[in-house]
Amino acid sequence: MTHTTRFTTFATPVMVGLLLAACAGENRDANDPSRMSDSDRASATPATMGISRQPTPGVASPTSDATGSSGTTSQSGPGTAGAAGSSGAALPGTVAGTTDIPASRPRETLTDDQILAVVQAANNSEIEEARLATSKAKNAEVRSFAQMMIQHHTDAKQKGGRVAQQAKLTLKESGMTAEMKSDAQKNMETLRAKTGADFDRAYIEHQVEEHQRVLTAIDQRLMADAKSPEVRALLQEVRPVIAQHLEQAQRLQSSVVSK
Repeated sequence: MTHTTRFTTFATPVMVGLLLAACAGENRDANDPSRMSDSDRASATPATMGISRQPTPGVASPTSDATGSSGTTSQSGPGTAGAAGSSGAALPGTVAGTTDIPASRPRETLTDDQILAVVQAANNSEIEEARLATSKAKNAEVRSFAQMMIQHHTDAKQKGGRVAQQAKLTLKESGMTAEMKSDAQKNMETLRAKTGADFDRAYIEHQVEEHQRVLTAIDQRLMADAKSPEVRALLQEVRPVIAQHLEQAQRLQSSVVSK
């Protein structure tokens, strides 16, 4: 009895070892590619086949991936900026999270001579378009409106010239002036190609847009930037006249041109 107990106590670890070895052998056989079927071999992964993948020098291991805001992105290699989620790092001068939207730039502050140049450019374009309208407009009210534009903007242009002399200013181009001149040239080309009621409609529609734009420029840019008292006085004088022109153009647009 005593002998049997000793044998059992001694044999148990040996038996356990044999069983573990047998199981390990079965697992190796199951994962051995030479013993797999074609279908099992095709679906097997390096992990299931017992293959240890060594990390490539300079490339982070998959276990060190950083999870972004959407999905998982690998850590970047040496010399590159780390990824931020799926959007990537922002380029210099762009809004964070994008690569094609320029960062907002400070608004250009206009000088008094640039402000005066904007006012004179608006006067010149109004006079030129109105002269064309007096000869091409079909509607009598539209022709009368155009004649008023010639008179009022000619007066405003003369006042601008006197302000330049009083304040000793020389007209100077700016981005706003260049844009106004370019738009005026394109509009003249459009108007020259139209006749009759189509011309009336195009002319009045542009008058509404142009006077609204000038009013917005005065309220949001020109008055804020003006330093010379002469320039500020000119802007305060012409603003109500421009507002009146806008109201008349809107009335023509709804009562005459739209018919």
